[in-house]
Amino acid sequence: MKKYLIIIFLGILFTLNSCHDFFESDSTNVSITKGDTIGTEREALYAMSGILQHLQVIGDNWVIANELRGDLLAVTHNSSQDLWDIYNFEVEPTNSYLNDREFYALVNDCNYLIKYVDTTKIVQDEKILKRYMSAAKSIRAWAYMQMAMIYGQVYYSTEPILDATQDMSKLPKISMDVLVDFLLDDLSPLKPVDNTIEHFPGYFGENTEDYFIPIRLVLGDLYLWKKDYYNAALMYYQLILTKRLVLSSSFQNKWKDNQFLEYGTLTWRQLFLNSGEVVSKIRHTDDYAESVTILSKIFSPEYYWLAPSLTAISNWESQTYVETATRTTAGDLRGRINSSGPNKNAGSYYSDNLGSSTIEEILYPVVSKYEFNNNTTYLCRASQIYLKYAEAVNRLGKHYLALAVLKKGLNRESLTSLVSQSELAGNEPFLDFGQNTPYLADLFSANKGIQERGCGNVGLLSTSIPTGVDTLIWVEDQIIMEAALENAFEGNRFADLMRVANHRDDPLYLAKMVASKFPPGQKEAIEQKLSDKENWFFPESEMKNQ
Repeated sequence: MKKYLIIIFLGILFTLNSCHDFFESDSTNVSITKGDTIGTEREALYAMSGILQHLQVIGDNWVIANELRGDLLAVTHNSSQDLWDIYNFEVEPTNSYLNDREFYALVNDCNYLIKYVDTTKIVQDEKILKRYMSAAKSIRAWAYMQMAMIYGQVYYSTEPILDATQDMSKLPKISMDVLVDFLLDDLSPLKPVDNTIEHFPGYFGENTEDYFIPIRLVLGDLYLWKKDYYNAALMYYQLILTKRLVLSSSFQNKWKDNQFLEYGTLTWRQLFLNSGEVVSKIRHTDDYAESVTILSKIFSPEYYWLAPSLTAISNWESQTYVETATRTTAGDLRGRINSSGPNKNAGSYYSDNLGSSTIEEILYPVVSKYEFNNNTTYLCRASQIYLKYAEAVNRLGKHYLALAVLKKGLNRESLTSLVSQSELAGNEPFLDFGQNTPYLADLFSANKGIQERGCGNVGLLSTSIPTGVDTLIWVEDQIIMEAALENAFEGNRFADLMRVANHRDDPLYLAKMVASKFPPGQKEAIEQKLSDKENWFFPESEMKNQ
C-alpha cells in the first residue's frame, strides 16, 4: 500500500476520556472529525483510510483470539502469561491481548463516515460517495460480529461518539442473536442486485478491492449464524459468481516418487501472495507502529511464542496423499513438507531445532503461513467461501453437493457424476456451476476440490458417505476438518467451531473440539469448563478512568 493511502489529516485526531472509554483507542491515529459533512471523494478517502488503519491495528489480536481459543494453536515455553491465560480460558480484564477499545474505535470511525458522508453527491452520473458508506457499513457489521464472538456481547451504537462527556455504559449491550438481526436489517438494503458486481471505493487507481469486506460475505455469515441456510448459500454463490472465484489446480503441493515438486512458482503457498483467491485482507504497513503486524515474528523460531497444536499436526498427518491408484503416502502436504532447504516451509508448518547446534537436536513445529506474506492478515480466501457454501447446502439436505466441494470441486463434470440429480432438481438459484448454463461451464471448468491442494488426485479417494452414520453430521464434520487443513491459523477457527455448535444447539461440540489439544487430565477440565458457553468469551478490558 502506498504511504498516502493511510495518511490521516492532522486535524482528525481525537480521543475520549469518559468514565467508560469504550471508544478510546490505544492507537495514536484515530480518524474522527468534528461533525462536518464529508462532501468530496478526497474527504471520504481520508475518512476511509482511518477505518482501514484501524483494521490494521486489530488484525494481530483478532487472529490470536480466534486461533488460540480453538483446537489448532498452542502456547510454548516462550509464551507470556497473558497467552497462557487465553489458552486456558482464564483471561483477566488486564490481559494485554484484549482489544475491545480498538474494535469500538473502529466502529466509531465507521459510524462517523456513515453519518456524515453525502451519499447524494453525483460524479459522472454515479452517487460515488455511496460506495464509501456501503463499505463502512460492511466493515462495521463485520467488526461487531467479531466482537460478539470474542467478547460474547457488544455495546451497540450506530451513532458516532463525539461528546467526551457521554456515558458509554448507557448504550444497549446485546448478544450475538440480537445483533445478527440488527445487522441484517442494516445491511440488506445495500445488497447488490442479484448477480451484479459490488463496487468498492477506489484509491488513486490502485487495485485495492480486497482491502474491503464484500457485503455478500457479511450477509452470508449473518444468515449462516441465523440458520437461514438458503439465503446464506445464495449470498456465497453470488459472491463466487460475481468475483469469479475458482479453486485453481495450480495451487497444489505435489509429491512424485516421494519427492516434493515445485511446479514453477504456483504451489499452495503462492495463494498467500496476491492471488485472485484472496477475497478480503488487512494490508499492513510500516508507516505507523500500530499498523505493523507481528504475527510472522511471534510464530518464528527466534521468538516462538505460539505453535501448531498436536491436534493440528494430527489432522494433517492422518490424511492420505494419493499420487496414483496404486501409490499413496501418509500426510496432507498443506501441513508439513518432508523436505529441506527452501521448500521446507511450503506448507502450514515445518520442524525446526530453534537454532540449537547440539548433536541431539529437538525438533519443534513452527507455523510458516505468515512467512509467505508477512505484511498481510487474510480475513477471507475463496476456499472459506466454498466451505461455508458447503456448510449451508449440507444443512439444506444437499449432502453430496457439499461433499463435491471437498472432493472434486463444483463444476459441470462433478455435478453430473458425483451429485445426486435429486439434490439439483429444485429451483434454488445457487446450484448452477455449469451443468445448466454454458458460460458458467467455462468459468467453473477449472474448479477443483479443496482436498486436491494437499492430498493429490482425490478423484481416486472415496466420494461416498459411510452407511450407518448421520449423513448431515458426518458431512459437516468433513467440512470442518477441511477448514482445519486449509485455513489453519488464519483467524477463523474458534468462530467456525462456535457456528457449528450453534447449528447443532450443542455447546459440548465446541468443548470437545477445543479440549482435544490438551493432555489427559487437563483435557477433561477444559471440556467441562467450555460446556458452559459463558466461559467461551473474553471479559471487557479494564477501561481507563478519567
